[in-house]
Amino acid sequence: MVSNSKLFKLPYYIYLVRSKGVRAILYIIALLSLIYLINKLEFPRTNMGSSMGFLKLEVVIVALLGLAFKSILKDKWYSYVLASVPILFFYFFFNEFYIYFDRFPKISDVNEIPEMFSVISTFEVFLTLIVAICYFSLLIWAIDINKLKRPYLLVSVFLLLIISVKVSPKLYINLFEKLNFEYITWDLKKTVVSSGYLNFILYEEASKNYLFKELAKGSFSKKDSNQIPHLQIDPSGRLKNIHLIVLESFYDPNMFEGITYSVNPIHPSFETSVYPYKNYSVAPVYAGGTPQSEFELLTGVPALALFGSVEFNFFTGAKVKASLPNQLREAGYYTVATNGLTPDIFNSYNAYKGLGFEEQNYINGTTYLRKKKENLVIFDGDLFDQNLKYIDSVLQAKPFTPIFNYVMGMYGHSPFELDKERHPSFIEVFKNGNKLKNSRFERSVNQIYYRTEAISKYIDRLIALDPNSMIIIIGDHLPKIDKIKDLGYQLDNTKRLPFYVIKDSNPVKLEGEFKHFEIPHLIIEYLNKKKVINEKDYETIYMQILYQAIK
Repeated sequence: MVSNSKLFKLPYYIYLVRSKGVRAILYIIALLSLIYLINKLEFPRTNMGSSMGFLKLEVVIVALLGLAFKSILKDKWYSYVLASVPILFFYFFFNEFYIYFDRFPKISDVNEIPEMFSVISTFEVFLTLIVAICYFSLLIWAIDINKLKRPYLLVSVFLLLIISVKVSPKLYINLFEKLNFEYITWDLKKTVVSSGYLNFILYEEASKNYLFKELAKGSFSKKDSNQIPHLQIDPSGRLKNIHLIVLESFYDPNMFEGITYSVNPIHPSFETSVYPYKNYSVAPVYAGGTPQSEFELLTGVPALALFGSVEFNFFTGAKVKASLPNQLREAGYYTVATNGLTPDIFNSYNAYKGLGFEEQNYINGTTYLRKKKENLVIFDGDLFDQNLKYIDSVLQAKPFTPIFNYVMGMYGHSPFELDKERHPSFIEVFKNGNKLKNSRFERSVNQIYYRTEAISKYIDRLIALDPNSMIIIIGDHLPKIDKIKDLGYQLDNTKRLPFYVIKDSNPVKLEGEFKHFEIPHLIIEYLNKKKVINEKDYETIYMQILYQAIK
């Protein structure tokens, strides 16, 4: 029993604070308060409120992780700060990721770090490395060697998470359901708010691992996985050349109703040729996730992301019969892919191989593709010039073999670099008559001007080279544009993009709106000369494709 006199004496409270148990409680309270503050500050940008569901499991996970990190550090005040950094960074990163990409992160997104470093500036890479080196240097300095020899709590916490999420994922799924958390597929924001950020990510990872284990166990037999219910080419059809050109962040700046420009960002040559025949397609992603769009455009099924953020990461190079390139290849096509990056990004080499590309070309010094060393990524026009020369040589070498020419251009990637000598910035952007202070958007708009000029030249030369063919120009997704909805993007859908179709030298205006996974069906219709019925069990086909990919 504590006497009343002690309650009013300062030394008693100092004694309490020095108690490990009390310090641990105060640390967790402070950590949770900082997490609440981060989410509160981010609320105007994320519009994600709070929920009592946070107290069910998220608090336990945060407390365990915080104490686990602290358990190997010295008993100093700064150790609590260093142990808190990764947890607080996670919540900050989670909010920023959602703001930037308009989707919630997954654990598998760490696989895309190499792709991120390949497109950000050298200064940003340097700054990131400096911050990381400083933090880890301080962390190493704060480690208590004696505690590190007995990291019981740290090991126990991580073993618990690994077992319940990775080894036996059904354990975490059952816990999630028993605590009455609801995974609302059509409103993931509500799911995140009610369950908590960490809980949500761990549940998604557990669900992915569970499905993946079920798939690997043989949920789809070899016989089932080889059944191809879509993308079938009619042997009596016409085997004409197909040119599918996918461009990073290619969009139409004129689709922003609240924005005007000093000069039309669509080049005159493009505006008077294919631009009036603009069609619309809905991409699976916004601001990032190029391989998700590629997956849809090359398989004809939605990128459901059931096993992670990027399906390409699961490809081993095993043949995926249920794909557009493989179906074309079996029909006698020579299938070739050209990608403006290197083959290690997004596991594209294995993915392209499994999907059926007989030849792959990258900027790695071993193919026909080259870029200037001073440029972050290859300009579309340079890529097109080289692709045209290459296609010309293939047509001459294989005059009786139809070609599937797939090109993935990367010029429109953030930070929207402009070559000041070749492509000076001259278009200004205005909102309500006032100059818009958004240099990234302005650079992107200026890029579109030069890109549409390059596309127009490419189409003209490709038609002259291969007049009786099908050409499709489409973007992978919209670029990240700050407050895009406030700028009046048409139809309030940040995944809707324009695309252009040229059949036998003539641009075509199609009826209705499409989704990216329906583009392969348009190609099949062109070859078969008849309508493709798109009412398919896409989830089953998706599972078949993944089963084939991981074999």
